[in-house]
Amino acid sequence: SKSKMSDIPKHYFENDRENMLRYIPLSAKRVLEVGCAQGGFLELVKKRTGGYTVGVEPNCEAAQIAAARLDVVLCSS
Repeated sequence: SKSKMSDIPKHYFENDRENMLRYIPLSAKRVLEVGCAQGGFLELVKKRTGGYTVGVEPNCEAAQIAAARLDVVLCSS
């Protein structure tokens, strides 16, 4: 069965992992994140690079939130 956001600590979905931005080149035009949670990291990438962002998240509740932040989000486990 798919987990619900309420079954997982809240900070898991909200962490934007800003410290990882240094690994994404400013020239990035397309970025895919598998396990994007609520899309916080890719939202930062999008703001920094202007690139096209795609997230895949197995938790559909989190994916719905991410969909408001990113270009494309797929809910798939």
